[in-house]
Amino acid sequence: MNAGGRSEQQLAAAMAHHRAGRLAEAERLYRLACDNDPKNARAFHLLGVVAHQLGRPDAASLVGRAVTLDPRSAEAHNDRGAILAANGSFTDAVACFERAVSLNPGYHEARNNLARGLRSLGRFDEALVQFEQILTNAPDSPLAHFNLASVFELAGRQSDAESHYRSAISLRPDFVDAHIHLALLLLDLNRLPEALVHAERAVALRPDSAGARNNLGNILRTMGRRDEAIAQYEAALGTDPSSFMAHYNCGVALRGEARIAEARRHFAVHGGASGTLQR
Repeated sequence: MNAGGRSEQQLAAAMAHHRAGRLAEAERLYRLACDNDPKNARAFHLLGVVAHQLGRPDAASLVGRAVTLDPRSAEAHNDRGAILAANGSFTDAVACFERAVSLNPGYHEARNNLARGLRSLGRFDEALVQFEQILTNAPDSPLAHFNLASVFELAGRQSDAESHYRSAISLRPDFVDAHIHLALLLLDLNRLPEALVHAERAVALRPDSAGARNNLGNILRTMGRRDEAIAQYEAALGTDPSSFMAHYNCGVALRGEARIAEARRHFAVHGGASGTLQR
């Protein structure tokens, strides 16, 4: 059997191990396949994917080799972009996602990755174009409405953001993150009773979420209902004792109730980080 034939056999075996979750064995066989056939783009691509899953530092370069061997592989461009984005290299990642979308305009995953990458870079107008295209293709997708809303909010278009958060919730009433984001947006708009409804709904849906309880506590505190706010912060800390934000916000509420000694204990744990809302 020639080297190419051995490479294909090793590649098939590696893929079987990969699908079964045996990543180390898959990696070993993918590397053998690449050694036996240095021009096998598929082998380099999948080796890069499993290398990323295993935290190997050469993951992006391996998929980059696949792209060099087969520059028209939209999947390889997308996967390289995902690895680069995971490493914080958003500018390079966006270039990969753009190439993937140009090769396959119907590639939903790549377009979504492109939109998210643009959002991470603060290129909100461009991100909106991509998320709007995704929504056009999937008008009944709660996630598409949510993602579009998040960019509208970042771009300062609060009315548009509210509309799409509400659409996401209408399509999926148990969409916890949409309730949380809408609650915080309404809080920013000083529409406290409406914000409270969605914050309470988020906690009802996910009672073990320290972030959801912290946010509910912040809204209650803003409304002057400090005792109830303290109860939510304490519940958040019961779930996540290391939540600095819950410690800080609980301290603020306790201080407002003149419970100074208790407040100081929470501020001491907080250690000086700024108290902000958790999204």
